[in-house]
Amino acid sequence: MKKLPKMIIRFLLLLSLVMVIQFTPIFNRVVNFFFDKNVPLIIIPPMENKIRGVITIDLQVFDKSDPLSINVYLNKQKVEAIFPLLIDTNRFPDGDYVLMVEVMDSTIRKNKAFDTVEFIIDNTPPLVEIILEKEILEPGGFLKGRINLKEKALIEAKIAGENLVLLETKPSEFQNSESNILSFFFIYGIPLNQELPFKEISIKAVDEAGNKTSKLLTYQLKDRKFSTEFLTIAEGKTPLLDLELLRAERKIVEEVLFKMIKGIYWEGDFIPPVDSVVTSPFGVKRIYNQGLLIGRHNGIDYRAKKGTGIKAANSGFVVLSEFLRARGGTVIIDHGMGVMSLYYHLDEILVNRSDRVKKGQFIGKAGDTGITTAPHLHFEMRIRNVAVDPSHFYGGKKNDSPLY
Repeated sequence: MKKLPKMIIRFLLLLSLVMVIQFTPIFNRVVNFFFDKNVPLIIIPPMENKIRGVITIDLQVFDKSDPLSINVYLNKQKVEAIFPLLIDTNRFPDGDYVLMVEVMDSTIRKNKAFDTVEFIIDNTPPLVEIILEKEILEPGGFLKGRINLKEKALIEAKIAGENLVLLETKPSEFQNSESNILSFFFIYGIPLNQELPFKEISIKAVDEAGNKTSKLLTYQLKDRKFSTEFLTIAEGKTPLLDLELLRAERKIVEEVLFKMIKGIYWEGDFIPPVDSVVTSPFGVKRIYNQGLLIGRHNGIDYRAKKGTGIKAANSGFVVLSEFLRARGGTVIIDHGMGVMSLYYHLDEILVNRSDRVKKGQFIGKAGDTGITTAPHLHFEMRIRNVAVDPSHFYGGKKNDSPLY
């Protein structure tokens, strides 16, 4: 037999190679169909603990077989699924769920694998309740209350656009619902110069799933009339009425008043710092030396002889203890949550800065230091630097509740 020409041999080799390439996938599929024992690999990416709305799950499946049969179950109930895997959680009640993805290949053995992931469906906005425990709706008054939540949520509370300072406290009961999980205490001072007759408390809460709740409470301020006092300061003290001096001193005091302790250190109702009569009430308009200085009285003046013991109105920490030119001997006590008591014109100071004092403890002695017409105690209460009427903090009034 004659040798085949080289061209024919090359052609036959090339033809053989083409046939191998062409039929190898088919051959492999046939082999895989009868002999594959490997189960499909399923990867479900991590999910949030709580989900809501329509979610997309980037499900990944790896296997040699084609096609694959994929079934999706929620709490063992088969659900229709579109790939990429979309699940409309609004079709299901809130609660705990197990998502199971089952994949079966197309081999004769029907190799099967599954993977699961657990989560909570939560499409219900958080339940928010505002409870006003004390409301003195007038200039120099204050609001005190709690915001209750039935579930964990991020919360933002504002009054007339100003952020409320919230303190998480022991949960209290909802008035008309199940027990709550979170409770936040707040206290807000109403400024003397408050002009808006209506104010709003706005609450926004976002739970772990992203559900949002907004709540709005509107209240109306009562009108309050204040009288006018005309005071004459002795000639030796008139330099203390200098505006630059007063501004510089006010800055010293306000730096302390804006640095609050986020906690509650007062115990029950506040007490008057001295057992005496009030000689000048809160909020009156004051005109000094025929108009040399005009201002408002941000506290209460108590008659007190020089050397009379002055008591802490409640427990807290001393944050200022020094002699100032206009205010005289000055002590400021931080009771927590921005609530502070201020004591002016002391002749002697008995406590130091950073001291922890108890309600009723003597902190100084009355005098006539600073801008005074006679020995007395000037006593103020502030809530985040807002001057409020100290008499509202005292107990013993009908239907009155403790400050905390």
